[in-house]
Amino acid sequence: TEHFNKDIASINNERRIDLNQTFAKIAFALESSGGNITQLNERVSGIHFENFAQHAKDIYRFRIDQGIRTSCKFENGGLTLIHYGQHQYVDNASHSPYCNCNHCH
Repeated sequence: TEHFNKDIASINNERRIDLNQTFAKIAFALESSGGNITQLNERVSGIHFENFAQHAKDIYRFRIDQGIRTSCKFENGGLTLIHYGQHQYVDNASHSPYCNCNHCH
């Protein structure tokens, strides 16, 4: 999404590599499980893929590393990426009334 692209625009190469490695693992896990998101935590170690049930039942988040998260929606058998950044930023942005993207609300 536009928000995700803005969030990653200024990340350094090391973070970009971590991000792409995590995406590759998730893509492989989704492909090999027939798109079953309930198996992501079993298939991709350490991502802590979880639902934002307290904020929006169709928004999820997962870990890139200890402090970095990405929020997303599961749509059409894949993930639509919404926000990227520090844990607290992603948590707040993904349910904030100030985020006006159609993916957050």
